[in-house]
Formats: sequence, structure tokens, C-alpha cells
Amino acid sequence: MNFPMVLKNSDFSDCDRSSMRRIFVKRLVFGENLSGWNIGSSFIVADVSDPAKISVNARVKTAGNCMTFLADSGRLYCLEREFFEVFDIADIENIKLLKRIEGYTGGYILLDRTKELLYLSNWRHGIAILDVSNRDNPTPLGSADCDCVDLHPVGNDGPYGMSKGLCLRGSYLFGATMDYVTSRNLGALYVYNVSDPSSPRKITKSPTPDFRAHGMDSKGNYVFVIGAHGVLSFDISIPEDPIIVGELKAGSRFLVNAKLSDDLLFAVGVIHGSVEHTGILDVIDISNPLHPRKVGGIVLPLSFGYSIAIDDEIAYIACDSGVAIVDIGRPESPRLLTARNAPEGKWNCGIHVFDI
Repeated sequence: MNFPMVLKNSDFSDCDRSSMRRIFVKRLVFGENLSGWNIGSSFIVADVSDPAKISVNARVKTAGNCMTFLADSGRLYCLEREFFEVFDIADIENIKLLKRIEGYTGGYILLDRTKELLYLSNWRHGIAILDVSNRDNPTPLGSADCDCVDLHPVGNDGPYGMSKGLCLRGSYLFGATMDYVTSRNLGALYVYNVSDPSSPRKITKSPTPDFRAHGMDSKGNYVFVIGAHGVLSFDISIPEDPIIVGELKAGSRFLVNAKLSDDLLFAVGVIHGSVEHTGILDVIDISNPLHPRKVGGIVLPLSFGYSIAIDDEIAYIACDSGVAIVDIGRPESPRLLTARNAPEGKWNCGIHVFDI
């Protein structure tokens, strides 16, 4: 009879145990920017192996205000205001800038590992696609606009563009635009054909009038767009003809960014009209896309929730005034584990969690 091998602590050398510890280090990266346009921008890398504690390991300066991140293969991709930067993060104590590309501004990065492509939400410019077959040297391939009619702004983002969140289904890329000038009704769910990444094409758009979409996530044949008025469910089973099939009104809760975990959509934002711009996390059940419903939530001790990352049963949230970590093991009653206040005069945006 064969018995399973049981390894005792004494069976490992100090080197083995050290290697095992490194495997389970969980890192958090988030942006920390000075108020103003591309002034004093940086990102912070922290150890959050203990989710009740944010232990800062490194602070790295960036060219622009950090908006979103993605880590892969020892590289950190940072999408900023007016810049896209790549950093070598294999050694947290010696993070190095590898490449900087000007002209990109957005709030989301999507990686297709199979085709080694990055898709960027590029705000007023629509979408952009980069070749990352060489992780150290991303190469721009193609782009497609989102019908922005505004003149190029100076010192601000402009009122209209592609919001946070992209969804890839086969040869189709989906993204939602938002417009702060609500009277124009330019907001829409856009569909692009990206079969040729060097020449993506707009296929169609489904209007979201006065919704002010700020983010989205997807599951199966559905896209869930969140914004100033709640949640919209889109059926994208026919990519050329997405249709709205469900809606949840959020009342005074302005939703800004969201991540799906199984059948739950975790959305962060702000209580609209609150004096302190109080940040929130709402939990929405989308198991029936035709009738999304709120099942839980928590008011955060920080202002304006901008970005969220989910890892197992933990939510990491970047807010205007700091970073919060929330236990979402019981979705009906999320529990705050810890919060880190941003230094005076700075604001946080963009957040990503990864293992080393």
C-alpha cells in the first residue's frame, strides 16, 4: 500500500523555507498623486500578506498622475494621465523604469495573454492596442476613437471619453463611454472589431443617455455598466447588437468602478451630494442579469471610492483620501479591515493586487 508523503518543517532547508515564504507574499500597488495636473505623481508598492495591515515597501515616481495598473511576468504596466509606463518590479527594492510612451490617458488595462496584446481605455481617444510579446518593450499597434468632438483640453481630461473597464469576446472589444455634459447624451456602450489589432474598427454603439457610465465588468454574454444612476445589464450575445436587458437604480449612490467575483458585482463610488463625499462599496447580485439587486454594502471612512481590486474574499479600494481593505467573505455585510489615509494634499487612484 502506498501512503502519501508528509513533509515536516525539518525536511526543508532554510533556503527552501525562504523560497516558500516569497511565493506567498501578496503585494498591493496604488497611485498617490499631488493635487494638480501631473504634479508629484508616484505609485506605492505595499505588502498586504496580512490584509489587516498595509506595509509600504517602495514608492516610485511616475511621469503622470497614476490612473490604473496591471502586473504580469515581473512587469508593472502603469496607465497615467498622458503617459503609459512599464516598470521592472522583479526586485521590489530596485524597481526600474523600462519604457515610457506619451499620448495615452485612461482608466483600464486589459491583457490578452494568448495573443500577447494589451488593450487600453484611452479616454477621449477611445481605445488603443499594444503588442507586449516583448514585455519590456510594448509596441503601439492600433487605435480607434469614441466620437469625441471636444477640442484637446489643456490641464484637464476633458468632459468625454472611454471609462474604466473593457471586455473582450472573441474578436470584439466592448467599452463604455461617459460624458460629464449630460445634455449631449453622448454616453454609449461601444463595440469594436479587433480581429486586426493594427486596425481596430468601430462596429456599433448602444446609447446610455444621461447614465454617465464610469466603469464596467462582464460575465458570459453580459456586460454590467455602472455609473451615476446605478447598473445597466447588456446582453452581448450578438456583439453587433448589444441590448439593455436589466437595470438597478442606485438612488444617491454614484458608482465609479466595479469588479465581478462569481455572481457578485462589487462597485465603489460616492454618496452623491454628501458634504464629505463619503466613499462606498456596494455589493450587487447579478445572477439574474435582468434584475440586478443590491445585497450588501459598506460606507467607507474615506472619501470618493475610485478603484477596486478583488482577491479571494478581500476587496482593495483606492479612494480620493486613502486606501481601504475590506473583508467581503460575507457579501451581505462587508467588514473594514484597515484604512490608510493619504498624506495631506495627495489623492489615491488606481489599485492592483498580485502575488510574488
